[in-house]
Amino acid sequence: MDAFGIMKEFGFSKNEAKCYIALLKKSPMTGYEVAKVANITRTMVYDTLKRLERKNAVLPIEGTPRRYAPVNYRELIANMKKDYDMKMGTLQECLDDIEQTEKDEEYVLNMASYDELVHRVEKGIDEASGTIFLSLWDKEAKLFEAPLRRAYERGVEIHVFSFCPIPFDFGHHYSYNMTDARRKFPRRRLIAIFDRKDMVVGDGNNGSTEIRVYTKNKALLSMAMDQILLDIILYYALKNQGYLGDNVDVHHYNKAIQSFFEAIQLPKKHFPFEETEAAGDKHV
Repeated sequence: MDAFGIMKEFGFSKNEAKCYIALLKKSPMTGYEVAKVANITRTMVYDTLKRLERKNAVLPIEGTPRRYAPVNYRELIANMKKDYDMKMGTLQECLDDIEQTEKDEEYVLNMASYDELVHRVEKGIDEASGTIFLSLWDKEAKLFEAPLRRAYERGVEIHVFSFCPIPFDFGHHYSYNMTDARRKFPRRRLIAIFDRKDMVVGDGNNGSTEIRVYTKNKALLSMAMDQILLDIILYYALKNQGYLGDNVDVHHYNKAIQSFFEAIQLPKKHFPFEETEAAGDKHV
């Protein structure tokens, strides 16, 4: 593509491109001379030159007759780039505003990888302004400690449920403190809820086939919130009713759960999974 064609791609009309290129070849020129060199009619050349003035592509030279000179093409290109960047910035702001108005859309976004899950959780922590509820494991607790600390220091209320010891002391903790939990439980599901408006749910095991999702769906948010609250309630029930002592491992936990479920006459088929060595976690 030649310069004439490229100028047309950047919004110059056919006659504007012809006049500017004519002036690059020879300047200054009168309107009559421009029309002759550019091979356009005299009736059109003056309107064309005015449009080029408004685009800061040509400069009028006052006199009798008036003459015209081209703006140096390097300066023209620099101005075009600046104008383009400003328009792109304005477009981004406009689209950001549109995106903000659509944030209540209750879609469910699937995430393909553990890294994407981590990114979403970190983003949620950084943007939270009121509360954060987390159900996580020691590995992720360490991973998110720094952004959680920043959130806590700016006044965000943090509640953390975990089967494992939690490696930081700020916020509200509800932990069984089981040092063998991550090795024995086949799942490491993570739930993160930010300001009760959006959430991330997924398995921390890299080899897991469980879908990881991000959503603002109110029904799913309510169920996830209930899951964390019920885990906390069960934690207090087992502790306060004597089913568990201070030193807890997975074996003791499963026995306590079995006794508790039997006491409330929950069918045996709903008992927790058997303890086993977790597999597929390449992030350990």
